[in-house]
Amino acid sequence: MLSPRGWKVIHWLGYGCTLIVIVEVLALSGLALRGWVQYHQNLAELKNQTRTHDGMLVAHGQYDSASYAIPLFKLLPSPATFGGGFRFAALPGLGWHWYAVSLLDDGNEIEGSIVTVEPRRPNGGFSNPSTTRFVVSRSAYDEIMEKLGALTDGYAGDTRGLCLDGTEIAFERIRKDRTTSGSGNVCIKHYERVSDAVLALVRQTAGLPYPPRDGWFSSPSATQKER
Repeated sequence: MLSPRGWKVIHWLGYGCTLIVIVEVLALSGLALRGWVQYHQNLAELKNQTRTHDGMLVAHGQYDSASYAIPLFKLLPSPATFGGGFRFAALPGLGWHWYAVSLLDDGNEIEGSIVTVEPRRPNGGFSNPSTTRFVVSRSAYDEIMEKLGALTDGYAGDTRGLCLDGTEIAFERIRKDRTTSGSGNVCIKHYERVSDAVLALVRQTAGLPYPPRDGWFSSPSATQKER
């Protein structure tokens, strides 16, 4: 039979074990809470990245689609120097070519440009730019600008900001009193609709060296076939 001293030791051992369990439960609860908070912060960041922003296109990270589109936009004339217009970039994840498109409204005719480049992965660079110029009617221009405005103005973003493949797109829509921009993957239904609207216009343009066929995917160039 244990002495009173022995029972006291057992009691203290029990208290110690209980304290250890409490500390472990609190630690696990803290980790779970931290993970929950981080998860929702990530969702909020993804939604912010994919929403429509006021102002010119800005990259939100090193591998954000906007960081690849901005150098392509530099190959195009800026609608800001005209009465308005838009710039758009399509970057198929597994495609042979990337495309950058612009429409410029100078108050008279609508001037269009399409730049086709060969991407250099994985650093996001590109080579062999080729520019095709074209003209669209005022009615066609008004139609696509109205469609893009209805799609993009006030768009709040989507939490599916990151996709494993597919086509990344980015745009700038410039009016006299306002400039908006955005970027995301066509796995997001919103950006699929934006992409389809511009793609329909591009497919009407003659003279592209590597016209998009299946979505924004195209045939490889001679140099790409040799790789």
